Amino acid sequence: MDLKISVVIATKGRPDSLQECLRSISEQEIAVTEVIIVDQTPQPIDQSTLQSVLGVSSASPRLIYHWNPAITGLPQARNVGVRLSSGDFIQFIDDDAALDNEYFVHLLPVFSDPIVGGGTGLIIEMGREKRRLLRDFFFRLFYLGPFREDRTEVLLSPPSSRVAMHTLSGCGLYRHQVFDEFKFDETLIGHAVGEDLDFSYRVSQKWRLILEPRALLYHYRLPGPWRNQRQSVSQKVLFYHYHFCKNMRGTFAEWLSFFWLNFGFLLDACTYLNLEVIAGVFVGWRQILERGIGFHPD
Repeated sequence: MDLKISVVIATKGRPDSLQECLRSISEQEIAVTEVIIVDQTPQPIDQSTLQSVLGVSSASPRLIYHWNPAITGLPQARNVGVRLSSGDFIQFIDDDAALDNEYFVHLLPVFSDPIVGGGTGLIIEMGREKRRLLRDFFFRLFYLGPFREDRTEVLLSPPSSRVAMHTLSGCGLYRHQVFDEFKFDETLIGHAVGEDLDFSYRVSQKWRLILEPRALLYHYRLPGPWRNQRQSVSQKVLFYHYHFCKNMRGTFAEWLSFFWLNFGFLLDACTYLNLEVIAGVFVGWRQILERGIGFHPD
């Protein structure tokens, strides 16, 4: 029996890049069954235009278009997409990304192992300025223990063969059964910094996650809702505290890793020589103290 693939795209205000994303889906060598678009823009997009990009033949993916500008952020949009999907596998993709036409040819075989619940390909960041060597060094130095992020490590040093992962980016492929137990955290609203890390980290406690480097995904990272530097940094600091309190047991080693990571946030911010970036760390710390350093999310 052929397996069905659903693709979920949460979108907001990017009609042109959305069409390029759909075009890459329509060109897959293993056909996608359905595409679920969860649109949060103030005005709906013409569905006939979207379907024409996907194709109108009987072999073309079925379009499910859900428009709701009241959706509060990316996690809620992803959860809506899951509820609307019927595929055996659900692929999430950003509206500013595109799949290589052999993406599913290479990625689906990793699920021949029944304990693999999620997988991803190698993400190629297009048009992004090169990371500074010092920042890469800080990343490897401070993101340790339970805060290790192999989803970013593979961008710094791409593997040549399949590797097991503890975290995946937001453009991951999951078995539908995973969502019987796990949902995206709708507490993380708006830009939802870290929502993909939170979700994949929890899934990895029950299922194996795999990266297949032959499956390529191109990410163009178009500008999203504008956030100032202070806000961006403070939201990152707050997310890792939330992640720590929600998903970890609070062992001595985890607390040590948490404080070491936060020291890294400050040291990294200082390398920018920008007071707004440095202030963002202190704003995040102040907000952590206000809600309680050991608070328990509901």
